[in-house]
Amino acid sequence: MVKLYLNRSVSYKSKKTFSVIYHNLTGWYYPCKPDFWRYLQTFKGGRELDEKAMTSAVAELVRNKFLIEKKTCPPGDYLGFHPIRAPGTVYYEKDDSTVVAVERKGAHGEIDFDVVLLEGAAAVLWKNCSGRRSLREIFDETLIPECDGLKILAVWTSLESQMIRLISQPVTGIKQPPQQLIYKAPFLPQKTAATPHAEDVHRYHLETIKDGTEQFDRIESTVSHLYRRPHPILDYQSYGQAFLAKLREEKEVESGSRILEVGGGMGSISTDIMAELKKEGTPIEYTIYDLSPSLIRSQQKMHRQKGVQACHILGNGEFLALKDESIDIALSNEVIADFNTPEVKTSEVQDYLFDHEIPMTKEFFNPYKDEDAQEYVRVNLGAFQLLKELMRVLKPGGLAVVTEFGYQDRLPFRASHLDHAEYSIQFSQMISVAAALGFNLYLTDAFDFLGFRSDVNLITAFSYQAAFRIMESLGVYLPNMAYTPEMLEDELGSYYNGFRGLQFVGVNKDPFKVVKFLVCQKPDSIPQDQA
Repeated sequence: MVKLYLNRSVSYKSKKTFSVIYHNLTGWYYPCKPDFWRYLQTFKGGRELDEKAMTSAVAELVRNKFLIEKKTCPPGDYLGFHPIRAPGTVYYEKDDSTVVAVERKGAHGEIDFDVVLLEGAAAVLWKNCSGRRSLREIFDETLIPECDGLKILAVWTSLESQMIRLISQPVTGIKQPPQQLIYKAPFLPQKTAATPHAEDVHRYHLETIKDGTEQFDRIESTVSHLYRRPHPILDYQSYGQAFLAKLREEKEVESGSRILEVGGGMGSISTDIMAELKKEGTPIEYTIYDLSPSLIRSQQKMHRQKGVQACHILGNGEFLALKDESIDIALSNEVIADFNTPEVKTSEVQDYLFDHEIPMTKEFFNPYKDEDAQEYVRVNLGAFQLLKELMRVLKPGGLAVVTEFGYQDRLPFRASHLDHAEYSIQFSQMISVAAALGFNLYLTDAFDFLGFRSDVNLITAFSYQAAFRIMESLGVYLPNMAYTPEMLEDELGSYYNGFRGLQFVGVNKDPFKVVKFLVCQKPDSIPQDQA
């Protein structure tokens, strides 16, 4: 028989769907259901167990000092453990100091980081946290006093930091990494921030957006923004250049063509299209419709830098103040999720759209036939109104390409990582409305339409955000892009060699596949019943 006690350094944390027991001196954790935590509470005053009858779960808790054979476990009892940096940690080494990105949750659930500057003994200890040597060996070699080193580690292993784990054996002896060496316990501190007009998207664009670079680098990084520079994934074209090439496969861009862009972002797509056509000697008229004064200023600045010029209209893209049949080509790239998406009672959707004069085919209502259909649904009204407006302003034979994140088989839902209300697009309903309007159309996605390659390694979003915060602490701004190792080295220069832990992975098609491209061609003549 052996008498075991619950270690006082063990705490229990619970969310609605997930609970853990966490060891604050080792950084180790286990998923733990409430009934098992109640069982562990019986060890507080000591509980005798038959060692031969001990379950594997309890044996592991003993091995990792969640359960101990005495009432207290002094810090010195952990000297045989091996410190290892937490999964995915990014840090920067400079001279005798180290800057570590410590993961946090952003104000809206996105990935974010604080940075910690380590100097002196802390920097030396950090460099030795590879999981290969025990604390006793590290302290003996570095001459860091045990009491000082253990105090530093107590901060790093806390639930709030999770910078370091202490493992009971060298990492070289672990064949299959356990979840604790892959994931962090999901209880990291969350930053807070208030966003004016988060629910009123029109006012948000008119008043809250102050700077185009900050908006797309830090708040809503679209696919087009991440690939705004020539990139190997697009055969060294930019997103805008690749977009133009595909537009030309659908429709010839002639001298004097009028191109409309609804929602111009920072201006990278329009700049690339106009610059390319100017270089070829193909004069066009380019108009950008945008609801944000700040983004229009960003577009104008970019245009001036490249020696091109567009007509800018401040207004709501759901209602275009343009003449009928005045546009040859229209595009709206990753914008319509910002458009009006009201909540409507499911049984009243048909009447609601009829009141707004939105045509549709019978297939429009297929998503509502599920037995578990919700009583209320979001309806992409603004996106439907844009389609209606595009049919009106396009010339016969005109082309429209509308892109946005969404699905064919999923009703609109709110994006959870942004500081304002955006809703996904239900593309089977977009197809229904476009077909009812009389468009010839097809649906594809960013990956297939623009021809993204899959043989390129890109920085992970986690590593980029960590690198951004580290560079920010060093007084350097790191633009948000889908960096390859070579691109990031060019961007960072001499800083690049100081980084540790950056991860680059092969292309994941999912983020490209979820951005749909609805390609619509207006017939040369419209049937009378659709005119």
